[in-house]
Amino acid sequence: MEKQFIALIDFSENSPGLLRQVETWCNHTGASLLLLHQADFVVPSRLEDRVREQVILQHQNEVEAEMRKLALETLQPTTKFVCITTQLNLADKLVKVMDEPHDYTIFAGLKGTGILKRLFVGSMVLNVVEKVDATLVALPTQADFMLPKRVQVAIGNKYPVNATALNNFLELLGDRVELLRFFHIATKDEPQARVLAHMKSLEKLFKDRFSTQVMLCEHDSPIDKMKDVVTAGGDDILVVQRGPRNLSDQLFRKFLTNELVYDGHVPLVVLP
Repeated sequence: MEKQFIALIDFSENSPGLLRQVETWCNHTGASLLLLHQADFVVPSRLEDRVREQVILQHQNEVEAEMRKLALETLQPTTKFVCITTQLNLADKLVKVMDEPHDYTIFAGLKGTGILKRLFVGSMVLNVVEKVDATLVALPTQADFMLPKRVQVAIGNKYPVNATALNNFLELLGDRVELLRFFHIATKDEPQARVLAHMKSLEKLFKDRFSTQVMLCEHDSPIDKMKDVVTAGGDDILVVQRGPRNLSDQLFRKFLTNELVYDGHVPLVVLP
């Protein structure tokens, strides 16, 4: 199945960095590239429907021209792309776009507290994570982050990892992966048998293709301990599992908003 990457473009200072990062992934995987922007058009309510549609179309064409200009200035001449602007809710538009039979991955930019706050606390992208059944990759845009070599999969004690989605993501990286680690950081007196069994079952699925490792440890502050596991600014990428259409789980939010990720230096993958 053809791979397609969808980059969420907001015309912020992070957009060129995101485009360069996604281009690297496209070159490695052969995926096609679609650039998507949600625009807010203010159209006077008194206009007739026909005139309203014309005004909206004109605005869309203007924004798409800006997005095309940004891409042409940022990407290599050989990189092909398609631009789409929508007035719809971003998640709703993605569902429509993803009707085509492709293997989709969504990319968003990651930069410090500002972006993370918009990304995971009541933002459009949070809505995407909750409603769209596709893997989201959030990449640092202020550093020359290349394809990761170590994939760090955080295992929760509530929701099992979507092994199919994880496999599809790992196939994007292929032989780039030097280490696939499944880790869980337990609090004191937390039951560990089920989590350990899940990690070992995942390791069994992937150990024939990757160098795998299972890590289970205890710490009074799992969030602090995670900083020793995942290397910021290095070759690591952090993989977490979305809950069942609900990111309001406090542990998941706390996990995502720890300072390691807040710094914007650790690439983040959210599996559907």
